[in-house]
Amino acid sequence: MDWTDFTERLARELAGLDPQMVLVVHQRHQGSHYTQAFRTGEMLRAEAVSSAVLAGHLRFTEEAEDRLIGVGWERPEPQGNWTFDLPCNAPAGRFREVSAMMVTALRDVQGAGEPSDLAYEAFRGTVFLSLVELGIEPADPARITDKHIPPPLAGHDLSALASSPSIPVAEAPKPKRNITAIRLSEAKANGDRDGYLAALQKAELYVAGTVFYGDGVYVRAFTAPPAEPHRTTTLASLTATWPQPHWQLAIDDGLADSGYLDSRTLALLGGSPNTRVMQKVLPHPLVVHYLEGGYDRVAGYVHRVVDVMALTTPQRIYAALGLTDPPFAATDDSVHVLRWTARAGELLRTPHGGPDEASADAMPGGWVVEHPPFDGTGFAPGDGVPVPEFKVDSQRLPHGAEIYRFDRSGRRTLEAVFDADTTLWKSV
Repeated sequence: MDWTDFTERLARELAGLDPQMVLVVHQRHQGSHYTQAFRTGEMLRAEAVSSAVLAGHLRFTEEAEDRLIGVGWERPEPQGNWTFDLPCNAPAGRFREVSAMMVTALRDVQGAGEPSDLAYEAFRGTVFLSLVELGIEPADPARITDKHIPPPLAGHDLSALASSPSIPVAEAPKPKRNITAIRLSEAKANGDRDGYLAALQKAELYVAGTVFYGDGVYVRAFTAPPAEPHRTTTLASLTATWPQPHWQLAIDDGLADSGYLDSRTLALLGGSPNTRVMQKVLPHPLVVHYLEGGYDRVAGYVHRVVDVMALTTPQRIYAALGLTDPPFAATDDSVHVLRWTARAGELLRTPHGGPDEASADAMPGGWVVEHPPFDGTGFAPGDGVPVPEFKVDSQRLPHGAEIYRFDRSGRRTLEAVFDADTTLWKSV
């Protein structure tokens, strides 16, 4: 495959990007030199990395970057990348122009010798995609869980375009890039986690609901007002009222400056964990009754999610909670857990002690610690840090209850969410 063929293939991928999809193309052994494109709303943004965000030894000469001006790239803002924006409804020829601009950056500025020197990453949120028609290899095949095939692109004559030293490009409508996105992109390019979080803490955020990805539920927040319905807040306000301790935060989901913050990071930033979200480890035979039979009740010994967040494999869960008898076994490849938000008053204490003990163990909202028959301590009979244990009488689960699967590697997968209207568990 030569550069002309690759330019056509890349143009087709650019025209066929799904909303919130990102495509990054870089040298196989030099990930710091890259071009990328992503679609947000009805606009496609293409970027080429600039010297402003690179370490000294990776920067380009002024003469090399002048080549980008000649083919239509817009000069970077301070600490930003070279950019170009194109409406998603533009004619096919315009996508070929942008593709040729990206090839110029990869070949003439960043030094790629052949298309075979390149690799790509394509993703939508946390789902990594295989681009089977792009003609180059993915950077990390192990992360891919889905594939993306773009629709055909009209016409095929790219020979003049690919060899042209200068490509005239008409102006296209361009939304102003806000300073927060610039700072986030810079921090992300430099691997500066603290800088990324510092920029977020100073920013105004626009929250646009939740989204289900393979590993759980994410609250989506953007640094510029999205087209969809949203509310305005700050990171401090958002974390102070965080709805579920195990939910995660997606910043600028699917864009180049995107970041995904887990619950531990949110807690460090000042979050107030919701102690009413509970977890029950499900015996293996019961899982099918939930997922396939629509079973909608919960009963027995349960734990607060905030107390068991660090238990991410069947073996850790069993050891910490004292689950040593069948159907649980240390050789299990996976285990399922049920999570839901409890109503005040649902948790009951078995009276093993006197009034003083009961008073000391009372929990906010009328809950009290369950003292199991085995030792009367109010904690699970496992090893390590004691985990408070509660008991719930048989009751119906609320809308939005979740079932997760944990495997031996520590991977967490959101399997299903409960729909109280239909009394069905909907697969994610």
